[in-house]
Amino acid sequence: MKGSSTLLLVALVLLCSWGLATGEDSSEFFMDFLQTLLVGSPEELYEGPLSKYNVNADAKAALTELKSCIDNLQPMHKAELVKLLVQVLGSEDEA
Repeated sequence: MKGSSTLLLVALVLLCSWGLATGEDSSEFFMDFLQTLLVGSPEELYEGPLSKYNVNADAKAALTELKSCIDNLQPMHKAELVKLLVQVLGSEDEA
């Protein structure tokens, strides 16, 4: 579990950095990425939020493993993450 948490943290830091480096609104990119990660497929990640980037084979393998970890969460925990994402997206719409 500790390795999965570390992998998630590294992925999030890298994604936020990519968004900042390209001048893209990092919160918009991050929320799109997180939404796709929670309810989409790895292919949807590459066609959606990551479509502007050249994702190498090692990064694809890491993202596939991360997606697998998320997919293997207990349904209750995954549902709570989705509810949190909906809440955050709703608060961004109000701002």
